Amino acid sequence: MAPWRVRDFHADDLDAAVRLWDNPAASSEAPAFSLSDLIAAVRTHEPAVVAVVGEDLVGVAVAAVGGDRAWVMRISLAAAWRHRGIGGMAREKELIERRRVRERRRPVRLLVCAVSAGQTGQEGHP
Repeated sequence: MAPWRVRDFHADDLDAAVRLWDNPAASSEAPAFSLSDLIAAVRTHEPAVVAVVGEDLVGVAVAAVGGDRAWVMRISLAAAWRHRGIGGMAREKELIERRRVRERRRPVRLLVCAVSAGQTGQEGHP
């Protein structure tokens, strides 16, 4: 079993999430979405999940959903937790679907990962 668990984003996760968003993985490209875009998304209850180890937030993924499409806006991980499977796309899709079912909306048909080259979540995805 993984030492981390994934749960829905809570309002009190915002400070720790901003620290992760403010320190993206080294990349030659700017993130596709700005810090203010991410804050707006979580404040308007777009799908967002966090990975935690004990009480420590070590990862966060934020998406935007419109109709039957979803865009993963950013996946951010603490440096010590990169390359451990937390950022896998299957997990983000599963969590977006879980939220859609909970809200009794139709499922997401298309999931787009809108991260720039070299950022967390891009590795392994062309």
